[in-house]
Amino acid sequence: DTTFTINISNDPPAIINQEGDACQDEITLSAEPTGDYTYQWRENDAVIPGGQQIQVQQSSSGNEFRFSARNTATGCIISSDPLTVTVIGEMTVELEDVIPCEGQVFDLTAVTSQPPDAFVWELNDVVIADATTGVLTISDNREGVFRVTVTKSGGDLTCTASDEVDIDVLPVTAGVLTDHGVICPHTTDTPNTNPN
Repeated sequence: DTTFTINISNDPPAIINQEGDACQDEITLSAEPTGDYTYQWRENDAVIPGGQQIQVQQSSSGNEFRFSARNTATGCIISSDPLTVTVIGEMTVELEDVIPCEGQVFDLTAVTSQPPDAFVWELNDVVIADATTGVLTISDNREGVFRVTVTKSGGDLTCTASDEVDIDVLPVTAGVLTDHGVICPHTTDTPNTNPN
């Protein structure tokens, strides 16, 4: 008689859990189930190193990840469904403060940690029409609280950052110099100090 050994898999389904904030520079992917398994991860069908967890960087945003897990006791292998991962990365913005004088044209410049998809400028909580770039030019003595909001999207996620500055336009004070001058004659004569 011939004896056969049949292993019936009682393994739970293979699931990928995503942990972390897509608006930071990396997220963590965790494989389930845990326990007596060895794991093999794939990124866009290419084998990559990793155990029960892997870290996904911004450079891999939009790629597809999946894993297979082998039960070390039974030899049975289970595989996860693919998961498309979005890592937008940290988005920050900083406004450079300026001190303008009355009648002076000045720029407010938004410095971002990475190129955003959109800029929205506001003055005293009112959106400034047609201000959609990283530089806002002011030429009409406007003052108050200027705010810029930047956004960057990936997949169905959007990351947002904002900053604001309070601008006071300084008055121009008239000077006290007179509007006329005095011209002194120039002489080339050298005084004679010799008594002889």
